[in-house]
Amino acid sequence: MTTEQSMTGRQRLMRQEIMKAALKLFEQNSVSSVTLSQVARELDLTKAALYHYFDTKEDLLRSIFAGWAASCREELEAILASPLEPEEMLRQILRTHVRQITSEFSLYVLSVRTEAELPEQVRREVRSLKRDTDMFIRDVIVRGQREGVFQPVDSRLAELAGIGMFNWMWRWYRPGRDDPEAIAELFIRIFIEGIRMRTHNGSEPDRTASQKLPAVAAEYHASEIRYHTDMLQRLVDATQTEPAQEKV
Repeated sequence: MTTEQSMTGRQRLMRQEIMKAALKLFEQNSVSSVTLSQVARELDLTKAALYHYFDTKEDLLRSIFAGWAASCREELEAILASPLEPEEMLRQILRTHVRQITSEFSLYVLSVRTEAELPEQVRREVRSLKRDTDMFIRDVIVRGQREGVFQPVDSRLAELAGIGMFNWMWRWYRPGRDDPEAIAELFIRIFIEGIRMRTHNGSEPDRTASQKLPAVAAEYHASEIRYHTDMLQRLVDATQTEPAQEKV
């Protein structure tokens, strides 16, 4: 097999065409049932010609799935390395995640539906990307909590709630019908508004550089207490002002 680094431009294009054809067959059948011979026939290639690009089916799967996972991870790591504030960093990560899902939607769906059919090494790469994405989002939430940007809720549960909205797209998203950018903006707004810190009157709290999570947590819980106390008082007032029943 010729290595990708030593290939000509034309050979690299053919390599991409082979991966596209294989992906199409995986969609139509299953990862486990498709053979290299079928992939070769799909492109009117001989099996010997196909071996020039991929020695084994596992090598082909690694190039498709592990290559995609590595590319996605690099994009997310670049955002984490940037000097963005927590809220904007979280927006960028989630926006990128949606683009990664929708731009390679068939591949993403297969990574969910047929993960168990992938070779162990390739499966580890795909699972590692999912774990890393979860961890990146959780780390940004925790940083935002420390800086007083996000509420001091359970960061793991918050991350699972947020990522669940996006990852479930494989069940309902339809390319050409649904607008990825509109989906991203709506979901991001729902998620971030849900965890953003607010004072009891609904405005953003006054944050200083010295403010730490315990102080933020105290403010949050105090605002919750004030809110529920106010609601209880309204119920009491409403009960007391009800007209008394006339005695018979």
